[in-house]
Amino acid sequence: MRGPSVNRICASLQSLGSICKVFTLGRSNDSRTSSECPLASKSSRWTEKGEEESTETMARGVYSLLLVAILGLTIVLAQNCGCGGGECCSRWGYCGTGNDYCGDGCRQNCGGNNNGGNNNNGGNDNNNGGGSDCAKNRLASVKNGSAKPKGVNLGSWFVLEQWMSSGPWDAGNCDHNANPGSYLVEQCLNRQGKRESVMQNHWNTFITEGDFRKMSSYGINFVRLPVGWWQIYDDYGGPQNVQPYVSPNDYQSGGLAYITKAFDWAAKYGIGVLLCMHAAPGSQGGTDNSSPPDASSNFYWDKYSNNQEATIDSIKKYVNKYHNHAAYWGVALLNEPRGDTNVLRNYYLKAYEAVRTMTDKPVVLNPLIVPFQSGCEGEWTNFMQGDHYKNVWYDMHYYACFGDGDSNQKNYGGAVGYINWDRKNQIRDLKAAQPNKKILIGEWAGANSFNDDHLVDFVNAEMNVFGTADGWTFWSWAGSGGGWNFQDMLNKGIDQGQLGQKC
Repeated sequence: MRGPSVNRICASLQSLGSICKVFTLGRSNDSRTSSECPLASKSSRWTEKGEEESTETMARGVYSLLLVAILGLTIVLAQNCGCGGGECCSRWGYCGTGNDYCGDGCRQNCGGNNNGGNNNNGGNDNNNGGGSDCAKNRLASVKNGSAKPKGVNLGSWFVLEQWMSSGPWDAGNCDHNANPGSYLVEQCLNRQGKRESVMQNHWNTFITEGDFRKMSSYGINFVRLPVGWWQIYDDYGGPQNVQPYVSPNDYQSGGLAYITKAFDWAAKYGIGVLLCMHAAPGSQGGTDNSSPPDASSNFYWDKYSNNQEATIDSIKKYVNKYHNHAAYWGVALLNEPRGDTNVLRNYYLKAYEAVRTMTDKPVVLNPLIVPFQSGCEGEWTNFMQGDHYKNVWYDMHYYACFGDGDSNQKNYGGAVGYINWDRKNQIRDLKAAQPNKKILIGEWAGANSFNDDHLVDFVNAEMNVFGTADGWTFWSWAGSGGGWNFQDMLNKGIDQGQLGQKC
């Protein structure tokens, strides 16, 4: 028996205690009876002759129902999930499709099977996806390393950047310069009583299941998912419960459910997820993409040990929740840090050990973004060496539009030449300097300082060269436009042959 009747029998068993309670009360006019157990009003009713149905008759009926339910359950008790072919594992441990299996209490393969894509248990249920065979095979390939991760960032979904998604700022008429990043725009919205509704609308609309379906159809097999340190504390009563205590910690709750949706949709459509700590307590960069506590551009993450320890607490909780999820590929410990590299390296060592108590999947490190470090510096070539450190990746961010350096060329010929020669050599040199580690070009874009008429050719050249690394993710999938938006690039005709298998 694998139909909905199995689940309904099990649900009936759960209700029998309440039915029997009503029966033992006999006839009752207590209003609580019908509210506690809706079946009570049907079990104790008056006949047309005005006489109440006998207690003995009711007893026979209840006991018969109990016997049938127990016999039915005994028949199907042998099944205990391990479902395949897109089926969900129901709360009672049986395989099937539809809301009886994929709805409330679903235990495995819940992503996208008529339950909104959300799995309330996060990754601790060994969610195995539930998409097509093509999607499952592609996901397996990117996770086992037989296919390089090639994909996009999902920037500004959970760590807000006004230039990418101005909606939350516009909704509260919040000044962009005075309120950079998630924390400050949330405070502006909260003062107006709009924070919850605006944030829920943003999470619900900025990225949807349709985006994952579209990515899959183009052959994208990987996403880098920027998150804030605070969202995981939805599972722990709110970010004020972080250990050790850090401030500020007043963030809107509710984002974690959408992070889980991201994992479930990714599993369904054959896409691996790199969970990226994009905004740490105190802000590791002082810029909007690290949720600064003020508009001074100062960063405080490396100044106070509580900030580093709280980041480890957050990382541990995120990895604990998602590391068994089918879509989980790895974790990036900190995005674009600035400040004291001794503090940074000590944090990386502690966070690595914490992650390794749970999983051997990739751990990704980012050297300083300012001043820009190539990863070839002695403090990095001598870092995390030896057999103890396994599956460690470096995350490099190669943009062509910032600063006055050689990477920011003012004409197309110079820009594409820099990609084809300098960037290619930088990747080669980093591989040589870090022979036991892999290289992810975690952020890059088509944005440039020359005429965008050559944008498609420029992005094709970047994909070709960055393909010599071990993987890449374009910044970003949604928000802004032109050279910053991969959907725009696809529509303009970039070379899709450099992506993976289409599903």
